[in-house]
Amino acid sequence: MQIRNAVIEDYESLLELFRELDELHANIDSSRVQKHNGTARNKEEFARYMTGKNAELFICMEEDEIAGFANTVFHYIEDDRFRVGRNFVLLDNLFVKSAHRRKGVGAALYQHVLKWAESNGTSNIEIQVFWGNELARNFYEKLGFKLVSVRMGSNA
Repeated sequence: MQIRNAVIEDYESLLELFRELDELHANIDSSRVQKHNGTARNKEEFARYMTGKNAELFICMEEDEIAGFANTVFHYIEDDRFRVGRNFVLLDNLFVKSAHRRKGVGAALYQHVLKWAESNGTSNIEIQVFWGNELARNFYEKLGFKLVSVRMGSNA
């Protein structure tokens, strides 16, 4: 298992994983995520994951195949009258291809993200998880994540 930064040449291989991720999210909450009929991400969107401000896209290779990925964005919130200033990394997506789950790929990607965050001055990692994604919630809880807020919605 090897983790590295994604490069533009990984685009075609990662499309399958992004499509699988989007389908999973659409199955959990189709009112917020659509299934794709075409390309899951265009090359410009993909490039922003790698070259956007404070953004990184890491991939985990198993043999010659991409087993999973994590895309992250480093954030800084300044002190103001209401908020406490803090640095954190938003772990926007951590996804493991279904054939590679329960083999340590997700945990290895998370540890890589944590080391990257620490090298950038923080160990604070934040995530957002669909409430209906019980597998992801359990995974993150095992890594030590705690519930810090709840975002609720209404169809009214």
